[in-house]
Amino acid sequence: MIEKKQKIIELIKEKGPCLPGQLSNEIGLSLLFTSALLSEMVAEKTLKLSFLKIGGSPLYYLEGQENLLEKFIDHLPPQERNAVMLLKEKKVLEDETITPLQRVALRNTKDFAKMIKQTTGEKEKIFWYYYLVPEEEAKKIIETFTETKQKEKEEQETKIEEKIEKKTKKKFEIKEKILENLRKKGIKILEEFKEKNKICKAMLESEIGKIKFLVYAINKKTINEEDLALASFQGQEEKLPVLLVTQGKLTKKASEYLKKLNNITLYKL
Repeated sequence: MIEKKQKIIELIKEKGPCLPGQLSNEIGLSLLFTSALLSEMVAEKTLKLSFLKIGGSPLYYLEGQENLLEKFIDHLPPQERNAVMLLKEKKVLEDETITPLQRVALRNTKDFAKMIKQTTGEKEKIFWYYYLVPEEEAKKIIETFTETKQKEKEEQETKIEEKIEKKTKKKFEIKEKILENLRKKGIKILEEFKEKNKICKAMLESEIGKIKFLVYAINKKTINEEDLALASFQGQEEKLPVLLVTQGKLTKKASEYLKKLNNITLYKL
């Protein structure tokens, strides 16, 4: 058996990763005995065993022959083969950015896909790297990838903040424009609101006395029935008629609906 084992080692050195059937013919033993002998050599750590199976049998190879497994990628099922080829091309893939099928495929191809976990903030993320990529290189790629992604996230958040700030500033400017316009018309501002559309309570001195009303603004190009209904409701809550300030245009249905409302007066800014 020692001679047979030595023969197996020499054959695998010469041929690369082998199936039991290939070795059985060469060493002159039945497939059953050859398989038993190979299992014994794996247990002794003389040989390594692939997760990949061809015709139901794994490949046996020597330490240092891992790169030779690459020529057997075509024997993988299509989904697994595609995932491995993508990983080979990219070197590193982030688990959460690939499809569920690709995740399963990489978990099933342990010969070619190596998992590495990285903690970012309080969250642990899973990455995959191609088995021939050195682990240190993979870690550097992941580090660069994580930094770039974090930078992109910060830039995106900054843009959102700037957009919100710009929108808020615009709303503030519109409100100030409305208040200034009212004052020029001799309308007294009684109480200002911080809400989006409710501008203020105001009062107009007229020949018939003081008229109090709610100033409500709609900053839209097109005003529909729902907009009018909400303005009317706000007036009812404050128990005041509504001066609806807008630069927008009423839809046909909204124009008809306005005629039915007895507490709204439209004011074009």
